[in-house]
Amino acid sequence: VVANASSSSRGCRRPRQRTIQWSRPKYEVHPADKAAQILWRNQIGRYEGLPEKLWGVWWMSGNPAPELLVNLDGNHFIKDKGQVLVDTGGPLNWSYDDSCCGRTELCGVYVGSCFCAKIRAQFNEDFTYADLPIEICGGLPMSWICCQRWGMQYVDENTWTRVGYWGCCCTVDRTPRYIYTLRKIINGDGQRTSAFDDLMVQLSYQPLVETLSKTPKQVIIVPRGGSTDSPSPHGAAPAEEATLS
Repeated sequence: VVANASSSSRGCRRPRQRTIQWSRPKYEVHPADKAAQILWRNQIGRYEGLPEKLWGVWWMSGNPAPELLVNLDGNHFIKDKGQVLVDTGGPLNWSYDDSCCGRTELCGVYVGSCFCAKIRAQFNEDFTYADLPIEICGGLPMSWICCQRWGMQYVDENTWTRVGYWGCCCTVDRTPRYIYTLRKIINGDGQRTSAFDDLMVQLSYQPLVETLSKTPKQVIIVPRGGSTDSPSPHGAAPAEEATLS
């Protein structure tokens, strides 16, 4: 985008030219099963020390938002603080519905990424519960704006419960206001769980109340200059060779 500083007087200096560059995110659209495979292949094992209960690709079952899959393995893990930093709008950690609602959310999280938006998952000592505050600009909390806080509670090796609370500043009402379930569909070894088949069935037969805007095709953000067809830089097998049994 080029903007000219115009002048109405003779003899003024030549108008200066200012160039503003707008960089759009790069994304790809894939069937949900392939999108899950891509998230696992490109992220698995990036950060040593992450507890196994966080490995793999997760289905946000019952989530009313137009998003379907999430991957925690591969985000920045701060072991001594028990924190996982998830870049909102970052590549290969989330999938969005291939719909108007999904692409609107995708646009929103990308705008947030321009302000360095992150989810700072703060776990307890045994990694069975985490608060999920959103922050921008290097640590400014967003709870004072949206008056909501989020958390995730460990259930078993393939399940976490996602909970939300109303709360601003130091005041938090711990009564859950909404709940959905994180179900592991691909484990750390690349094997499908029973939830994978449940997801495929649900996407093929979609009761309106249950799935809302969920779509069989998913949008994922990919690194600029990269491609999900390229060999993974983290040692996992290429997509067509990944063992998902």
